[in-house]
Amino acid sequence: MNYRHIASVVSIIFVLALAALQAQSQQTPIELIQLEGKSILVKQMPAQNNALVQEYLSSHNINQIPYESLTPGTTRNVTLRAGNIEEKILGFESGQDKFTIHLIHCDQESQSCAFRVNGQATGALSTAADKANAITINEHYLLKIDTILFDYCDGRRFCDHHYQAYDMVNVSLVPRGIE
Repeated sequence: MNYRHIASVVSIIFVLALAALQAQSQQTPIELIQLEGKSILVKQMPAQNNALVQEYLSSHNINQIPYESLTPGTTRNVTLRAGNIEEKILGFESGQDKFTIHLIHCDQESQSCAFRVNGQATGALSTAADKANAITINEHYLLKIDTILFDYCDGRRFCDHHYQAYDMVNVSLVPRGIE
């Protein structure tokens, strides 16, 4: 078989796979809402493989996380960290609603961060105006990303960004009725 033929078949498969991924990422519903006088883009939680979610929940001992109480109808601001720092998964509850939030990683180039809510991957949330910056946690709350501080070193004068720096992310848990 000719190597050029193999290369063209491989490139066609690659292009088809890339197109399928892009089509899948565009299927996540996004809505534009007004929050405190500003427009934000909100996306719905994407569908996930339940087996993977259950594996994640069991490996991170979700049942042993202490849940902080949320006052119904109020916004809660939280700072999360990822990178060269050990960060715990945060748990919140408001009435019957119980959920966990885990900051997985941030990407400085795209100005975005990836989270897991109740073990389910949210996809990237960004601080850029033209990208989704909030996600629906449940019918009562949104997780909105406010600011990202990349390569933070606790204010130290000298810092090795590869081994000591981490990303600090300010997020808000916003009740859906405040929109």
